[in-house]
Amino acid sequence: MIASPPPPPREHFLYLNLIHFLSPLFPKAKPQLVQKLNESAYSYFCFLLAFDDFLDIAQNSNKRQKMLNLLAGLEKCENAIRQLTLLYPEPTTFWESFLACKQAYFKAVVAEKEFSAKQADFTEDIFQEIAKGKSAVCLNTVYAFSILGENTQNNDALINCINELHIALQYVDDIDDFKKDIFENQWTYPQFLLKTYLQNEAIDWQNTDTEIKQKYLFLSEIASKCLKKAIFHYQNAINITTDLDLIDFSNYLKRQRNTLEFRIEEIDFLIAKTNIKAQKSQVILANNTLKNALSKSKIYLLHNIEPDNTWSDFMTSAGTGKAWITGYTAMMLAEFEPNLPLLQTLKEQMIANPKRFLSYNEGILQDADSTNFILGFLALMQENKQEITTLWFSFMQDNGGWATYNNEKHLRNLLDLPDDISVSAWLNSHVCVSAVSANILHLCNENDLYHKTCVYLLAQIKEDHWQSYWWTSPIYATAFSIMALCKNETYRKHCSAPAQYLAKLQNEDGSWQNPHQNLPNAFYTALAIKTLLIFDATIFKKNIEAGINWLVSNQTEDGSWQSNRILRIPATDETQPEKVEKWRNSSFGVNCITEDHNRIFTTVTVWNCLNLYQQQPCF
Repeated sequence: MIASPPPPPREHFLYLNLIHFLSPLFPKAKPQLVQKLNESAYSYFCFLLAFDDFLDIAQNSNKRQKMLNLLAGLEKCENAIRQLTLLYPEPTTFWESFLACKQAYFKAVVAEKEFSAKQADFTEDIFQEIAKGKSAVCLNTVYAFSILGENTQNNDALINCINELHIALQYVDDIDDFKKDIFENQWTYPQFLLKTYLQNEAIDWQNTDTEIKQKYLFLSEIASKCLKKAIFHYQNAINITTDLDLIDFSNYLKRQRNTLEFRIEEIDFLIAKTNIKAQKSQVILANNTLKNALSKSKIYLLHNIEPDNTWSDFMTSAGTGKAWITGYTAMMLAEFEPNLPLLQTLKEQMIANPKRFLSYNEGILQDADSTNFILGFLALMQENKQEITTLWFSFMQDNGGWATYNNEKHLRNLLDLPDDISVSAWLNSHVCVSAVSANILHLCNENDLYHKTCVYLLAQIKEDHWQSYWWTSPIYATAFSIMALCKNETYRKHCSAPAQYLAKLQNEDGSWQNPHQNLPNAFYTALAIKTLLIFDATIFKKNIEAGINWLVSNQTEDGSWQSNRILRIPATDETQPEKVEKWRNSSFGVNCITEDHNRIFTTVTVWNCLNLYQQQPCF
């Protein structure tokens, strides 16, 4: 059996579909000839891509692989020329335009290499001329199609459209490939802008690390300005395709523009996040005590509440976590201090407008985890909100597990995902969500559903622990599973080995590790201690005391505990995130891992754990 070739990369979408996008303007072109033109144009594009990549060979690049890619590209080029010779036999103007486009391309490539060699000063006009030149061969698609379709009246407009599109693409590529371009000695317009910026700030360009340069690229707003330029040129192209009634082409361009608008929002979020993190204390309290740790952490939580009586933390492509964080924080506080005036106010707000609090933030659709924490908080505040409970039950699946999301259509629309990208992984049951649900079901006296979810949890145990889906460590899923199962003596007997598993993960200094960064982590430490306290404080007394001492000894002067990257966002089709080989340290996109930058999630978890410890008679 012959294996089918791999699908083309998603970034080739434009060049695979450009002929289709333009075809409404050329109804006279025969479909079979249009198909051959499409194949030839795409093959030639693949050759140019391999050729351009080969020119960028750096000292440590894989030269052999790039040579092989170039040879494969040459084969595609030869096939393209053979096809084009059949499509456009002499006499025809096609070959004249083809030659002119190739000459423009090579002229632009030479100019780009000369600029890189000299690191010459860029102007925006020079940048745009090089961008148009590097895409000049693509313009021949218009000439080729107009010959087949016997219609040249829209050629100028289409050429302007393709030029505008490629200027936009060049802006985006130069931002996306910023570090790669520096490594390969490729001098770009954003690099020139950043070098000028750093010189004005008396920062040496040559002696600044590439990672630091990239941070400056975003913090200086140069990245945002370049992306806004790209949006401007995308819009110019959209205007042309709209005037020509090229609906599919226009929709494609609008999606690219919308993606960039979203990216600019992400950059703004990132800058805001950086500013927030810069304000957090990095100084550890000396000679701290349990009483002081509880007092200062409570003050920190109350001082870091938003004007609308909510907390915010974490940052993802969905924005900053708000309702989810508020529900979790309020539930942690209400477990020990339900009479706090702030919690009474929050309860009234949730009763008045419950749907505002059932998702990650108000811009996202409802999810089970946010609903879990809101119901847990309301139950602790002696409130039963049937409207929320009814919505909540829709996340429970037949196997007793709980899915994070339950509406594929709304989820797909929210993420703006094409039909060929599955979202099934986010619609599956997740142990970390189900474990929290089991705790809340017990708290809300939903006994039948509690038992059904516990049976699901017991079926999901792997050796002696549970895997987390949304979290970097199995500590999260294992801790909440043990806490849920311990509420019933029949299930409690299954928790001994998982509790021992948690205890064995403890570091010599008393902390528990975040395996993603191999750093001690206050959030996981507090979760592990709380679980051991609930399961059997006497058996695990030494582990608990060592963990509490570590927490008290590692509080910062502002009352918070330092956080690191604990929340992971797997791809929507990734059902086994533990098998992902590489995670990005980023707040945005998928297969990335982010932190609670505001330290609310970590600090309230530690505060809750310290309160539970304080109540134990054996200490």
